[in-house]
Amino acid sequence: MKCPLGVDGIVDKSPEIIAISAAAQVLQAVEANAGAHAAQTV
Repeated sequence: MKCPLGVDGIVDKSPEIIAISAAAQVLQAVEANAGAHAAQTV
């Protein structure tokens, strides 16, 4: 994860947008980790 939290390019700083952006960043990290793990097992 990185600071500031969230996906780059999101300029709205309302709490619900920050929460969605943070969730998107977590999903990106999970997908990247899954892809790296899959590449190691081949």
